[in-house]
Amino acid sequence: MSKSLGRSQESSSELGDGYIKRRTTVIQRGGGPGSMSSSYGYSRQSHYGGGLNLAPGTYATMSHEGVSNMKDKRQHEKKEMQSLNERLGSYIEKVRFLEACITQLEQELEIYRNQKATDFKPIRDMYENELAQARKVIDELSAEKGGYDAKMAGLQDLVDTLRREVSSLEEHCNEYRTKIDNQASQIGGYEGELATLRLRIENLENENAKLRQLNNQRSEENRRLRTDLDGETAAHIEADCRASTLEEEVEFLRAILDKMPNETRQPVKIKGLDLEAFWQNNMAKAIRDIQNEYENRLDLMRQDMETRYSAQIRQVQSGAVRDNMETQHAKEESKKLKSQINSTSARFAELEARIAALESEKAALKQQLAMAENELDAERTAHNADNMRLQTELEGVLSELQLILDAKLSLELEIACYRQLLEGEENRLGLKQVVEQAIGYQSKGATNLSNIVSGGSSGGSSSTHTSSHTAGGGSSGTTVKTTTTTIKSSSSSGGRYN
Repeated sequence: MSKSLGRSQESSSELGDGYIKRRTTVIQRGGGPGSMSSSYGYSRQSHYGGGLNLAPGTYATMSHEGVSNMKDKRQHEKKEMQSLNERLGSYIEKVRFLEACITQLEQELEIYRNQKATDFKPIRDMYENELAQARKVIDELSAEKGGYDAKMAGLQDLVDTLRREVSSLEEHCNEYRTKIDNQASQIGGYEGELATLRLRIENLENENAKLRQLNNQRSEENRRLRTDLDGETAAHIEADCRASTLEEEVEFLRAILDKMPNETRQPVKIKGLDLEAFWQNNMAKAIRDIQNEYENRLDLMRQDMETRYSAQIRQVQSGAVRDNMETQHAKEESKKLKSQINSTSARFAELEARIAALESEKAALKQQLAMAENELDAERTAHNADNMRLQTELEGVLSELQLILDAKLSLELEIACYRQLLEGEENRLGLKQVVEQAIGYQSKGATNLSNIVSGGSSGGSSSTHTSSHTAGGGSSGTTVKTTTTTIKSSSSSGGRYN
């Protein structure tokens, strides 16, 4: 074998990495001369040819994958065999256990067959009394449950009424909140208008102050003009007085000159010149000139003063009229703004009082709502506690009833079996079928009762089903009467509180 492997390696090394032209592998196995008669041998010859370009190690990988698949398959078959062996062992144990049970039952049957007939009436009466008491307890619990259901319905109606009242109160609260928001926005608008009016009043007061200042300036100017006018009038009067004084003096001097005696006059006579006439003419002319000039000046001064006085009077009168009009307009505006401010203040006070009343009403409604919620929570807690207590009591009664019914069912089955056995049924096949059916119906009845009682929190009815089953064949059949009582109790979960 080593020689053949060496030859195969040499042939593969001679070919190199090129195309595999031809490859021959021969493996021979055989027993030696001292081997047993069951020696074996086989020959494998593989031919590869063609133009395949395979990487080195490909065949080793393929063989390794085949071995791995074979190992996995063997392991899977091993696990299947182990599971089948376990199932077979469990089946054998079950068969042995059933055979032991059958043997035990046969022994017990033989014992009961050898015994005398026993009266089971006291036991039946005892269980019937217990069942009657259980039914009475169930009826009492049903009546109590009906009362609690009615009370729960009343509480549910009360809860619905309170919920409607709460919803109506919430609607009123939302309406009041909307009204409060609207009134707050109106108050904001009124405050804005009030601020605008105050600003306008300040502007008008500033304008009024400016007008007062201007009026004071004009009054001061009028006072100054009156002072100037009084001075000019005094000067005019003084000039008139001086003119009258001078006229009187001239008249006095003229009278004196007229009264002077002629003899005292010593006129200077100049030849060809009359001095008296000359003096009188010149004097009268000078006086007339002075008087004319004085009168002209007085007329000019009078006209100037009258013009200036009339102009200033007109200006003062027009300014006073304008100032009076502006002052009157400002007073009217101020009165109007004051009336608006007073009305706005009254409206603002009224709105504040209304807001305070709404706030107090809102606080009272909130307090009532909190009290109603507290009462509702207290009633809900008490109702849930009563419901849980009743549910616990009902579950306890149902569990006791389940135990009683299981015991009753098993006893009825045993009584039926023993009655049939004691009446003379000795057929082994029939006995075996009776026992198997009794055991099956007992386990089935217990399962049904457990399912019914466990699901009793979703229903509220009670029913009894009686069925008869015949075991055995022919005339020697055994009739087994089973009674299944189904009790469904509805758990009063009460109204759901949202």
